[in-house]
Amino acid sequence: MLSSFHSDDLSSSGSNTILIKPTRLIPMLAISFLVMSLIQLKVTNAQEAKNAEEERFFTENILPILETHCLECHSHESGMEGGLTLDSRSGWTTGGEHGPAISVGKPDESLLIKAVRHQVKNLQMPPEEKLSDAKIKLLVDWVKQGAVDPRTANSAKKKFDGS
Repeated sequence: MLSSFHSDDLSSSGSNTILIKPTRLIPMLAISFLVMSLIQLKVTNAQEAKNAEEERFFTENILPILETHCLECHSHESGMEGGLTLDSRSGWTTGGEHGPAISVGKPDESLLIKAVRHQVKNLQMPPEEKLSDAKIKLLVDWVKQGAVDPRTANSAKKKFDGS
């Protein structure tokens, strides 16, 4: 159990400055370090849980939309129509002929969102039929929340190469 401080643990330098005796300083520093470590651990665990939730959201909601409506034309396997690949994070951050497909955190500035909303005459995706409002909302929410995409270009190329 931690002991409490007593007045004899402190000394005065005579100029209204209170000094802590060295015998008390080391335990105080150790306790401070322990408290800071526990706080950091809690923050790290909270961040890991947030990351896991964001990846789950992508895998369960966004990836199926991309696989069903986008990757047929915009993947390493399909030939990257318009120079755009959507089978990895690096694909949509690099973008195609029109630039990056997503402005992270800014759905209204993202070409992908403009394309699925059919806001740009020559850039309406998918071209055959507009996505449902529910699917567009999922994409908007995803971009707004940071567009977490755990896929890498290497995983997309390996899938295409069959490696």
